[in-house]
Amino acid sequence: MTFPTEGEAEMLRRLLDANDQRFALAEQMLTAAASRKPTVSEMLERHLSLLTRANEGTIAGYRSMIATHFTEQLGGLRVDVVTDEHIAAWIQRQRRDGATRKSIANRMGLLSSAFKTAVRRGWRGDNPCELVELPNEDRAGRRATFLTKAEFDTLLEHIPQRHQMLTRVLVGTGMRFSEATALTWDDLHLDADVPYIQVDKAWKGDAHRKFFIGSTKNTPSDRDVSITPGLAADLVAANRQHDLVFPNTLGSQLTNTTFHNHGWQDAVDASKLRKEPRPHDLRHTHASWLLQEGVPIFVVSRRLGHESVQTTTQIYGHLMPEALKDAADAMARIDAR
Repeated sequence: MTFPTEGEAEMLRRLLDANDQRFALAEQMLTAAASRKPTVSEMLERHLSLLTRANEGTIAGYRSMIATHFTEQLGGLRVDVVTDEHIAAWIQRQRRDGATRKSIANRMGLLSSAFKTAVRRGWRGDNPCELVELPNEDRAGRRATFLTKAEFDTLLEHIPQRHQMLTRVLVGTGMRFSEATALTWDDLHLDADVPYIQVDKAWKGDAHRKFFIGSTKNTPSDRDVSITPGLAADLVAANRQHDLVFPNTLGSQLTNTTFHNHGWQDAVDASKLRKEPRPHDLRHTHASWLLQEGVPIFVVSRRLGHESVQTTTQIYGHLMPEALKDAADAMARIDAR
């Protein structure tokens, strides 16, 4: 007999030796081994190997997630024996350990995608994750903070001068911090009829926690964001000492931690706003200002680079009382016909 690999030949030899050279028994064991379904851990690893669009840092993050949140409770189970009860028990354990709904949803997303791979490979007939609902929204979690224009102006007065332009760009565009700090001067189209910023990259972390400039969060995140003529004029007059528009003092990446610890938190404390905004809340503030001015939510969603309008609606839908009133008025007119 011939085999494609030496390892397979050695396996048959060992099986024959263990079964008194009886080929029928050895063949049965080979067949059982070949049909053995992978474990959940093996399924997850196989799934990661198929993620061709994910960068090295993303894959490393997934592996860390698997080791921390899947291996102990689900990792050793065979893919074909996992039921919705196993998944529900896993979610309950996550909740007891203090995980937020968003964290559980992120982990569930990876697990569900891996089970879809298992279905395609014929390891099982269905996806058990589809039978289990996520827990209700967290009520005590950190919610978005929205600033009024007056509150933002007060905060800006206390932001160090070197960070004021970045702060204005964040609130004036709704960009993510990782996108704004990855901007180069070539991304700014300040002499256009309507000045705009081209957003098509962001800071990413690799498997060794080193940062590099890569693609944005997802395809819809690649976008052009218009800015006011006043902000454009101030950017034209800004110092262009480095390739990055908003670098650190050495001309390299300005991290969120540096920005927060060396300017932002001191400004929040000094402004006495009775709110505790984070830098990311400037993105929420930008969206809230536009919606309150009647800008359609689809336009806001596109400016923010959300993957779908549904995401925008879930976060900011409560900020559109006029839209709710308009819908109610429209239905009243229809009923009156």
